[in-house]
Amino acid sequence: TMQFANYNNMGKRKETSKMKQLFRILLSIVLTFMVYVLGAWAEDYPKMNLRYANMIAKQIPSSKVQIYVAEELTKQTNGAVNVQIFHGGTLGSSAEMIDLIGEGAVDIGNFVSSYVFSRLPMQAFFTMPLVYPDIQSVTQLTRQGWQKSKKMQEDLVKNKLYPFGFAGMAVTRIISKKPIHSLKDLQGLKVRTFGPTFPILLQKLGAVPVNLQFNEVYEGLQRGTVDAALASYTSAYYFKYFEVAKYFSDINLGTDFTSCTYVNLDLYNKWPPNLKTLFNTIVKEAEVLSDKIHIGFEDYARDEQLKAGVKVIHFQDQDKVTALKDYAIDLTVEAIAKQGKEYEKPAMEYAKWLKAELAKRRK
Repeated sequence: TMQFANYNNMGKRKETSKMKQLFRILLSIVLTFMVYVLGAWAEDYPKMNLRYANMIAKQIPSSKVQIYVAEELTKQTNGAVNVQIFHGGTLGSSAEMIDLIGEGAVDIGNFVSSYVFSRLPMQAFFTMPLVYPDIQSVTQLTRQGWQKSKKMQEDLVKNKLYPFGFAGMAVTRIISKKPIHSLKDLQGLKVRTFGPTFPILLQKLGAVPVNLQFNEVYEGLQRGTVDAALASYTSAYYFKYFEVAKYFSDINLGTDFTSCTYVNLDLYNKWPPNLKTLFNTIVKEAEVLSDKIHIGFEDYARDEQLKAGVKVIHFQDQDKVTALKDYAIDLTVEAIAKQGKEYEKPAMEYAKWLKAELAKRRK
């Protein structure tokens, strides 16, 4: 009996040893397979080097969003897609960027579409006074608008652009060299504006609109080319307008669109489906990040300017300005339609859709 028990225990030990050995073999196979699969997955993205032009300086909050896209694209492709980002307009101005991207001299870049209105007229709906109530609405409705408008898509294809990075900006107000309490104080005031619609609205309010690019505003205020400028607290803080203009009217001209970022369309069309999916996932995350950054920074920027001696002046005629909201959309339709008969119907349809979407949000 003892011999049988010892023999039986020896058999069990041998069986256990075989099981352990088998387990090790299986584990080795699984790990080898995982290494192979992960290696194959990492190499599944085409190798490429991308030049990414960011018109904004690196230290400005919105640049964090551009950096996020560049770094995540490199990181999540394990370096197969290597993105090099250039800040502060070093690869070209905002007005030049549409051609630099479209011709492939720059792979990815951002620019303000109002500077090239005649080539992307439907995007005037992105930059309108009084229309968008908050930052998230700008981001969401501009993306939806691009997906909806066939005419906007046609213009982008013509210019060889694939858009992403739809981003809202904080409320547009007026920073000035003298206090603005009411509409009376706007009469004859030279105000820096932009785009096709803001100048007409400001003129209706009694001001004299002067179109300047954002990097010309500081000097314009300093030299007296303009008496005031449209700006959010954030933009005035980072471009240091408050150094040459000490009054901020709390007038609410609605939240605005910052800029869109684009990939060269021919390049984008060559990407395999998995890279397109990854890219579009990253940029959606970046849009959420952009909203958080702009919302979170606005109060800080205002407070810092107050510490620097800026005075916030309450605007007493806000109700009269807000009443012009639909007028601003209709103005945009008119401005777009003037670019050619083929824009009349698409512009009217877009305006109808946008008004309905805004009404839903108010409910």
